[in-house]
Amino acid sequence: MPSVFVPLAQRTIIPRALEVRTSIDPASAMAGVRRAIGNVAPELPIENVETVAARVRRGLSQERLVVLLTSGFSVLAVSLAGFGLFGVLSYAVARRTPELGLRMALGASRRSSSGRGA
Repeated sequence: MPSVFVPLAQRTIIPRALEVRTSIDPASAMAGVRRAIGNVAPELPIENVETVAARVRRGLSQERLVVLLTSGFSVLAVSLAGFGLFGVLSYAVARRTPELGLRMALGASRRSSSGRGA
């Protein structure tokens, strides 16, 4: 993308953003910055004052939504797989229960009634 260097003193366009680093609470620093800008350029509009943390949080809101939805769907998928596995195992046990009961009634021991051989 082509670009041109123009000194700040020659610019006719007002800068869109001003970033201030502070070691004190950002909320209390904002009032001082507003006063300082008002003293230097009272006609300059000051809009949308926010901290970097708030800007990052706002910028990542869509990604957070995607992560939340993906997590929800993965929990749903694991739950359905667990219920499916439970259903298959309970069906297999239900089909074998009469057979195991009959073998035990005919005198087979617990060890030999498992169907694996003794």
